[in-house]
Amino acid sequence: MGRADRRSGILLTALGVVLAGLALVSALDPDHPPGSVEGNDFVVFYEGARGYTLTGNPYGAGFVSPAPFAFLLVPLVTLTPTAAASVWLGLSVAALTAIAAASPWLAAIPRWPVGVLPLAGLLCLWPASAYGLLLGQSSAAVGLCATLAVAAARGRPAVAGALLGFAVVAKPHLVVLLAAGLACQEWRDRRRCDLARALLVTGIGLVGATALYSRRWIEVLSRELPTSWNYWGSTIGSNVFLSAALEDRTAGWFVWASLAAALLVGVAVWWWRDAPAVEPFAGALLAASLLVTPYAYPHDYVLLALPLVWVAGRLWELARGLGPVLVVGLGGLAWFVPRPALYDDERFGALLLPAVLLALIVGLWARQERTQTVGPSDAQRPARTQPR
Repeated sequence: MGRADRRSGILLTALGVVLAGLALVSALDPDHPPGSVEGNDFVVFYEGARGYTLTGNPYGAGFVSPAPFAFLLVPLVTLTPTAAASVWLGLSVAALTAIAAASPWLAAIPRWPVGVLPLAGLLCLWPASAYGLLLGQSSAAVGLCATLAVAAARGRPAVAGALLGFAVVAKPHLVVLLAAGLACQEWRDRRRCDLARALLVTGIGLVGATALYSRRWIEVLSRELPTSWNYWGSTIGSNVFLSAALEDRTAGWFVWASLAAALLVGVAVWWWRDAPAVEPFAGALLAASLLVTPYAYPHDYVLLALPLVWVAGRLWELARGLGPVLVVGLGGLAWFVPRPALYDDERFGALLLPAVLLALIVGLWARQERTQTVGPSDAQRPARTQPR
């Protein structure tokens, strides 16, 4: 490693320490302890797990996740709500740090270890994920499962399927498309279904364990199916955006279904025709998931960490000094567009980020393939040796 590389490594490490310190101070702010935000989600998770433990019904306090998620949270019920919130915060920060470590490695960023601390600090301070930490949301854990599943998809598809099985019980609407895409990728590459099989076994196992731990849960379901709360005025789902734009919910749902189907068909055609690698394909699936899901919030955009890093790495490699400028622009878009706790029509601007990422992934992969097909330019080719 040269002197310039060592110097950049030291600077990035120092920046990471500063950012991580700021993130820690922000997370431990006594005026805003974890779970203190009005309408916070961790209290809902905690009460749901507590209700499931006592009565078999996790849905009494606004809990809307699948019941196996409440089963996974049962150990936290043994703690006081304040202690449980602190443990959950620590786990969420650890999950964001692990995402920061895995994403540059998956994106094949040179000298990626020196960038882990800065990226972890940025993820913890990113307004979207920082607000999710205060809310006590589960997005960081789901994002970690999704990122590690992408890492395991090549060599250990069964592990990837198991990880996605855990993610599905927390936020199925965000990872089901990724699971389906990675399963199709494995079938095309290896003619095997290990990922899909592991996902199915994990899901069935969690449902079975949930039923065995509290057999009254089945009785609760037989009496009354859970109902969702009215999220229409706060979600940034594209269906809500289209309904608001058209001023008609029925028309909004119809246009949403048509556009979502067209988008998914387009992604499938791109995958079949261009055969992208696992990492850009997974990034495209995650971006598409946030575009088509009817239920998403800014804190869920932590799932875009991997596609953001992959795109930033390819943009940085662009010639004529344009790459760094584009990376800064993309970073600004990611930082300011998903705006948490915004309940007017401006919140739908967040949809611009996954749309831009999806377009960039497809375009940059095509450019990479053309570069590899054409090969180096004449100026880069080694000079021919004249025969003697």
